[in-house]
Amino acid sequence: MRYIEGFIFDVYHLEEEIYLWIKDFHGRMHLFRDCFYPLIYIRGPLHLMRRFVQRLIELNALYRQPRKVNRLDFYSNRLIDVLEIQIARPSVMRTIRSRLYAFYGRMDIYHSDLELPTAYMYDRGIYPLARVRCYYKEMRESNRLHIDSNSGIQVIHSLERLETLGSIHEFDYALPEFKILHMRLSGPFRLGLTAAGPLILEFKDRLDRIPTENPAELIDGFQLFLKQTDPDV
Repeated sequence: MRYIEGFIFDVYHLEEEIYLWIKDFHGRMHLFRDCFYPLIYIRGPLHLMRRFVQRLIELNALYRQPRKVNRLDFYSNRLIDVLEIQIARPSVMRTIRSRLYAFYGRMDIYHSDLELPTAYMYDRGIYPLARVRCYYKEMRESNRLHIDSNSGIQVIHSLERLETLGSIHEFDYALPEFKILHMRLSGPFRLGLTAAGPLILEFKDRLDRIPTENPAELIDGFQLFLKQTDPDV
């Protein structure tokens, strides 16, 4: 099994699939894919909990059979009995959040308001810009996942294991060297994008002035600059 070490640059999701961009110690970007099924907890009258679980079954959103567990309640600071539910379709969480008001005073629902990338990072013990080691299996070229773009092909590695190389509690920690793009107007900002105030893009030692009279030329010029420089921020 191979691995890559670097910094967590970005985390986002498409349903249960988590995508992690890792910036290695040489400045190269690597893309990994993982799967994550979040946990929520409910507590209330038995008939309401049964109806809640039944609705998740109807939506094909139940990953496994719910189970009773003990968890520490934030407000009372004591252990309470709750029903642990693992969600198979994280998009259902938005529906649950939008209906929380309907359960107010009738049934408690915990962790449903956590965004999936946040819940994933908490579960894996990672944090933004954490130094990590990502293990992945070497696959045949025909089995690899790719992202096609005009700037090349990005291989998506299937993440097998993730290790944190640092601690969120460290006061002195290393940060990656970012490739930073600076943007500004050549004239007063009150004039906006005008012929007299082209958009100025600065990247390292390069400085471009993008004409703004024609919106299409502005967009094309900006996209070309991004493809040629590939900034991080």
